[in-house]
Amino acid sequence: MTVVEFGAAYHGAFLNNFSLFAACVLIWGTTWLAITFQLGTVAPEVSVSHRFLLAALVIAAWCRLRGLSLRFSKPDHLALAFIGVAMYGISYVCVYHAELHVAFGLVAIGYSASPLLSMLGMRLFFGTPVTPRMTLGSAFGILGISLVYWPEARGVSASSDVLLGALFTALGVLLSMSGGLMAHRNHALGLYGWPSRA
Repeated sequence: MTVVEFGAAYHGAFLNNFSLFAACVLIWGTTWLAITFQLGTVAPEVSVSHRFLLAALVIAAWCRLRGLSLRFSKPDHLALAFIGVAMYGISYVCVYHAELHVAFGLVAIGYSASPLLSMLGMRLFFGTPVTPRMTLGSAFGILGISLVYWPEARGVSASSDVLLGALFTALGVLLSMSGGLMAHRNHALGLYGWPSRA
């Protein structure tokens, strides 16, 4: 491999990694903003149902435009429903309730542990090895989010409100992780892509 080829390969990998990182920041960042704007107007359960109903309709319309079928077998529909309820339904209701009790930055810190817990779940249920690189990446993620929201975390005092917010956050993370594990199982069975999201 010449120096030019190596440079081009490195540049391509950097751009690919950067675009993945930028997509995560954009999507995750706007999620927290959407929650902040929806809080307090109506009940969290209504906010979540409106948000994901709209998302499902947009994705279903996209599938229809592309000619993608939304037909699945009954067991597949049940598996997809589990993901919807766990990952996008109840876990988000928990997030909204958590943010009624603590600042959204603290909820984000709790959610930053999600990749690490998901790795442990993947190891436990699917035998996926946990590599030092994955562990280090998760630790840096938790550290990074914690540093960003350190001023909010530092100002927290123990109270029943904070405890309730922490419990909602923990429940939301665990439900989201269980939905993610089911999504991994579904992916192995060929259930992925836009139709399964719709």
